[in-house]
Amino acid sequence: MVWNNKGYALRHTDRLDEALECFNTALTLSPMNFQAWMNKAELLYVTKRFSEALPCHDKALSIDPESSIAWNNKGRTLYAMNMRDDAVACYQKALEIDPLNVLTLGNMGLLFKDKGKPQEAVAWLDKALQVDPFYDEALNLKAVALAEYGDYEAALACLRRAATVNPKNTVHWRNLSSILLRLGRSQEALKALENVLQINPADEKAEEACSSSRSSLGAEDAEHTKREQALAILREGVALHRLGQCEAALRCFEQSLSLDVNDALAWYYMGNSLRFLGRYQDAIVSYQGAVEIDEGSFDAWGNMGVSYGHLGQHKMALECFDRALRLSPQDAHWRKMRDLAVQKMGHGDN
Repeated sequence: MVWNNKGYALRHTDRLDEALECFNTALTLSPMNFQAWMNKAELLYVTKRFSEALPCHDKALSIDPESSIAWNNKGRTLYAMNMRDDAVACYQKALEIDPLNVLTLGNMGLLFKDKGKPQEAVAWLDKALQVDPFYDEALNLKAVALAEYGDYEAALACLRRAATVNPKNTVHWRNLSSILLRLGRSQEALKALENVLQINPADEKAEEACSSSRSSLGAEDAEHTKREQALAILREGVALHRLGQCEAALRCFEQSLSLDVNDALAWYYMGNSLRFLGRYQDAIVSYQGAVEIDEGSFDAWGNMGVSYGHLGQHKMALECFDRALRLSPQDAHWRKMRDLAVQKMGHGDN
């Protein structure tokens, strides 16, 4: 157990060769150590030594044939080796054991997307998201599949959700930029790419794409500097809001909007601060500003509904929640808020 645990710790500090030695030592001392076989297989998988990983998966499964995650991991390795039929068989076995294995449901979605069957992929990914609505990789993959058969607006809603759940994942922002460009929304696409650079300033491809986008938009240096200033002030305001300093945050959002009045995020966050301060009517105006710029901002629609609810305008709240759910049908939070609005109106769903 000690050698296995040491190997696990070393692997997560990228000392992979040392980690492998530890797993091998653990298995020499205890050949029936299921977790050590699993960890060794995973390490070999991430280092793309797939043919070496495969017998480790088999050994783990000989110890515990009822492990759903072991079947999933073997399927993933087979898939990487382009043995797709065998991979499907492993995934199916994993789901027989645990129908709610979210990783396997997501992997089935990936497999069908790569087979050129995006609609089947979406069906699998929806199952994964029913289990875990915050599974951002499934949201991202679903967006890619939706885009493959032309449903760009639905893809956009998925990517916005993915970026909200995990804003540090640059893949979400890249794909968001790509979809926005397909929809002809070049300015928003540029902002998505700029988010990539905020996360990783050394990303040369993102920098090149940003430069190209700015050129195509005819953006001048002064205007870009102005946007950067607005974005910096916006980030400061978001940080203050999260600390509960809503009045100070509000001043930042107002200053940011004075530099870039077309920033939907600034309008959205200003609405949030106003709502926390109990200024619900002003919050509604801000959320309206956000959705006028970005109709796909389902959280802006939802929070606008919350604000209407605080004012006792439950019919208006219901309309807002409906808009949010049209954009993000699986959103359990806005579904719950909609049901509450219906109850407060004193009648059932129409």
